[in-house]
Amino acid sequence: MPDANYLTAISTAGVDVHFVLTGQQLTQARANAWAPIDSNKLGRIIEMLETAAKQAGRRWPPQKLATVAADVYNALGEEQGFDEPRVERILKLVVNR
Repeated sequence: MPDANYLTAISTAGVDVHFVLTGQQLTQARANAWAPIDSNKLGRIIEMLETAAKQAGRRWPPQKLATVAADVYNALGEEQGFDEPRVERILKLVVNR
């Protein structure tokens, strides 16, 4: 049975530890499914969403606001930059649907 130190060492060398342990390859999509949340990006989306909702005369309960913000965050995917004009257009569509 390999211990944690051994698994860390072979992982550093490029071995797919998930495959070693399970016999299944970890697809890139599954690997990305557990990527950490960029709290600054999510926070900015929430701020922008609240502003767009106010401009449309809407007020959402916190749970709906969080759900919609998470949906927008996930829709943006792994984009490196944060294109505010694009996000604003998306949020206007979401708020007005």
